[in-house]
Amino acid sequence: MAKFTSDIYAGIDGTGPSDNGVYAEDFKNSHVRTFWKNWHGSRSYYLRGPDADGGDTHVRASAIAKKVISDHATKQGRIILCGYSRGAAAVIQASHELKRAGLKVDVLMLFDAVDRAVGITETVIPSNVAQCFHAMRDPAAKSREIFGNVGTTFEPGVFYQQRKFHCTHGGVGGTPWTTAKANGYISEMDEVSPSKAHLVGSALGPVFGTAAGGAAHALNKNMDTNVTLAQDKSGAEATMTWMAGNLRTGLIAAGEFDLQNASFPSNMG
Repeated sequence: MAKFTSDIYAGIDGTGPSDNGVYAEDFKNSHVRTFWKNWHGSRSYYLRGPDADGGDTHVRASAIAKKVISDHATKQGRIILCGYSRGAAAVIQASHELKRAGLKVDVLMLFDAVDRAVGITETVIPSNVAQCFHAMRDPAAKSREIFGNVGTTFEPGVFYQQRKFHCTHGGVGGTPWTTAKANGYISEMDEVSPSKAHLVGSALGPVFGTAAGGAAHALNKNMDTNVTLAQDKSGAEATMTWMAGNLRTGLIAAGEFDLQNASFPSNMG
């Protein structure tokens, strides 16, 4: 029987502060990191996500792909990729790099994949991915409305499933909000202050074009969501439960593995 410890897990987390210490604290319970911490065995790799401008997203994609290719060359095993936000776009790009190397991705787990970065050119799920599961924020939540999503189309042969959750973009990734407005609803305003609106416009410009500056100022006027703190917390828990369940069934579908030696997040159910 194939052992779970022979499988390779590689994850790239979401966009966050450039300071690694602050980032580690902010993302200590993210879903990508939780899977990494719970992986049974040494064949697991984790990269923090890009900083605000997203300029190094493609670099992280290539770095994780090279690590997986190198590891797989020494000892074969199933490949599981996981990403959140821009990190999810990065692992889609990495999947394409693995395809060019002749490698199969057995399970691809995406948490609200978005592409707001120069250098990420491949956002369709490639045919070397056997199974892809994508947890996304529900539009009714009104979170990060200009972000859109990638990783929603796929090449023939991919088993693809997505589910939308009523929580914020942060909640989907396992980093739910801890503060809300007086009315009980979360506002994402503080991440784009008026003094930094021009920086956001600059960062979005390569992706959204000349309308980016105006969009950035519009964000400052209204970044209120339809999500309460309780909904964000429960949404974060629901996304992990759903994804962990898919990982379990996905690995079983990909071949036998030792359930007794497998380790999953405690809230998997």
